[in-house]
Amino acid sequence: MKGKKGLMLGLMAAAMLLGSNFVGEKVYANATPPQQNQQQLIGEAAAIKTVLAQNPDWQVKKIELDRERGRLVYEIEILNKNQEKEYKIDAETGAILKYENEREFLEFDSTPSITLQKAVEIAVGDKKDVVLRKAELEHDFGKLCYEVRFTDGTQKYSVKVNAKTGEIISSRVHSDKW
Repeated sequence: MKGKKGLMLGLMAAAMLLGSNFVGEKVYANATPPQQNQQQLIGEAAAIKTVLAQNPDWQVKKIELDRERGRLVYEIEILNKNQEKEYKIDAETGAILKYENEREFLEFDSTPSITLQKAVEIAVGDKKDVVLRKAELEHDFGKLCYEVRFTDGTQKYSVKVNAKTGEIISSRVHSDKW
């Protein structure tokens, strides 16, 4: 989707589908989007729905599309309080390829006060024609924050949003595309 309106429509559609456990837009990390002759991808919303069906009270921390062993895979990390799990979902069939309990954060609370959707909205602000590249909940120097990366076609942005307050912690702009 292009543009803030497109981004917001995508965010709203995914939010309606997933409730507060949201991640929207296409995220192509170390993978390239499928070509026209390839099978269609199931999409981020369907991959997240598969994971959350087994973990209804969990929240999406990260989603990323990657290529592993010649196959496109959604890597989805979820969390609940101080526990974290990682799933790998086949991006074409929706099959769960891998699941693991990743780690526990016992030293501090990993529960955000704002959703990933809200963090993306804050990070993008009033910029137009953006494509989301990555959105991830992380710990940065002891603070729980969302890292949101996106491009508007001419510049790339990396914005960190405090996951408790919604305040922008840092923002970087680069003139070259991803």
